[in-house]
Amino acid sequence: MSSMSSGSSHSSIHSFRQTTSTTRSLSSGLKGVSRSSPFDASINVPSVDLAEEGDAPLGLTFKPSKAQSPALQHMLDQLNEVLEHKHKEQAKLLIHEYRLHHPADQAFFGNVALHYSTHHHYHDAIDFVSQGLAHYPQSLPLSILQAQIYLTAGDIAGAEKQIQHCITLDPQFEMLHVELAHLYMRQHRLVEALHEIEKAIALDNDKVSTWQTRGVLLAALHRNEEAVAALNKAVQLTKPLAITFDLRKVRGPLLETLGRYDEAIKDYQYLLKINPEMRFRAATHIGYCYLGLKEPQKALVYFNQEIKKKPNYLRAHKGRLQCYEALGEHDAVVHEAKIVAGLHEDWEADR
Repeated sequence: MSSMSSGSSHSSIHSFRQTTSTTRSLSSGLKGVSRSSPFDASINVPSVDLAEEGDAPLGLTFKPSKAQSPALQHMLDQLNEVLEHKHKEQAKLLIHEYRLHHPADQAFFGNVALHYSTHHHYHDAIDFVSQGLAHYPQSLPLSILQAQIYLTAGDIAGAEKQIQHCITLDPQFEMLHVELAHLYMRQHRLVEALHEIEKAIALDNDKVSTWQTRGVLLAALHRNEEAVAALNKAVQLTKPLAITFDLRKVRGPLLETLGRYDEAIKDYQYLLKINPEMRFRAATHIGYCYLGLKEPQKALVYFNQEIKKKPNYLRAHKGRLQCYEALGEHDAVVHEAKIVAGLHEDWEADR
């Protein structure tokens, strides 16, 4: 690739978190989403951690032109070394010496800014990106990089403004809308986030991560039927094991909340088969689904299975107590009620 021009917006971006960010976060636990169960214990829907979204920088790689690549790389290697030892004045001399003999193109401004940002010199990083944008005001890669540095430095308002500017430069680049949605999610601005995700889907409706995010947002907004439909779409679009695992971990509790117990059981059984030792208590969820289906004998099997693995797990004991009550086993009810009275809620166990 030659030195970057202002029109090389898409090809200049090496990676843009197209699939990893949402998948990574789906296992974290959705903050602020209230759910209710038809039974004594509430359903905990694991999903994306909204506060965590946007923490990771945007994926962006600047590639210098072939003519100056060795010289620029040599300078960058030296720059990295001196910044590692916190010699900022020496870093300035290196950059000055380089600019005396080589042109300062987008690759120069971008790479120097990235090195400063990597070493937490955010003011210097922003300064170099700003210099680059003064020379290349329509550069999408430099504009995205500036948003990245604002985000890494914790300047959410600056990052938001810059991503919005990037969208004006290329409104057809759907991942910019996804990035803006993630930023809104981090601030719990869910309606605005969903609006951006809808724009991204309108531009490209075949990305698994975008449908995942849509499902998560709809769940957070208590639009559970639509959330399940979005997650179903994501499942249809992908085959990789890890992604379908995360999707089912979100979809199962939504189906349970909606009273679609047979469908929820299939997701939970899939999770148990793939990872029977995971912290997310799929067996307990299956037990409550069978209670919802008025099949306490089947429910009891799964509650016993969970209690064998985690003897003091209150939610499973409460489910087992309901099974004994439904089956009319008086002595077992009395015994189990005493156990329940002596236990406390363990929220961590249900994740």
